[in-house]
Order: sequence, then structure tokens, then C-alpha cells
Amino acid sequence: MKLNLLPNHLNINKILEREALIEVEFNENIRPTKLYTNIIDGFKGHFPISVVDFFIRNEHCKPIENDFKSMKEELNADSHIVNLRNECFYTKSLLNGLDNNPEELKSIFFERMCHFSKLLLKSDFTEDDMLILSAEEKNIILRSKQAFNKFK
Repeated sequence: MKLNLLPNHLNINKILEREALIEVEFNENIRPTKLYTNIIDGFKGHFPISVVDFFIRNEHCKPIENDFKSMKEELNADSHIVNLRNECFYTKSLLNGLDNNPEELKSIFFERMCHFSKLLLKSDFTEDDMLILSAEEKNIILRSKQAFNKFK
């Protein structure tokens, strides 16, 4: 099976991931780098998820409650045109961990596995089938398909 995936700069999911902003409040001073300058304790601002992911995981900042809820709603939306959830599986896990709701992550996983389990019976995957899967889902589907074909 050969996949001809789009480069990252043309992948709409990657573009949206970079543009998906979440408002956070920093709880300590952060040294300046190439990505940001002079972040002080109490500073609030909108940043791409990929930029603040490290800071949230290490408790240097926290998401603002209203923005946090809207970001979770965006990630849980099952858009068939552009699915931000595919590229942000780690972010879903992070946001659910902050929300102390591990059951929500399980329900998202089971819902997506039910949605994509039909790929097990397909004789050949198309590029579109593979683009809508996260890396974890691709691995699960491919290994399941191998096991299915072995005992077919």
C-alpha cells in the first residue's frame, strides 16, 4: 500500500492546528525565545495549541475557562470537511486531563473506532481513508486488518 500524503504546508488539518488558538494565563515568568518575548506572571494571551502545549503540561500556564470549553467543543465536533481532532489527539488528551474527565477521551476513542472499523473489511485503502485517521488510529486499523486477513 503506497500513500501519497500531502506535504504539511498543504494539509488543511495542519494549517488549522497552527491557527487554532487557545487563551491562557501564565502563572510564572517565562524566558524569551524565538517564539515569544517577555512573558510575565499573570500575562493573558491567545496562542496556538502547539506553542502552549508544553507550558500547559508543565503547569506554567492554564487555559482560560471559557476558551477551554470552546476548544473542547471544537475538538469534539465531528466535521467531515476538516477534522481538527485528527491532528490533535494529544491535545484532546491534554484538555481532558485538565478537565479531570478521562471518560470523555475513552468515549471519543470508541466513537472514532466504531466510525472507522469499516476499514477492516475494505480490500484496499484510499488516500482519503488514511488522511482522516490519526497516527494511533492508522496503527490500530492496520494491525487489526492484518489479524483479520490472517484468519479470513
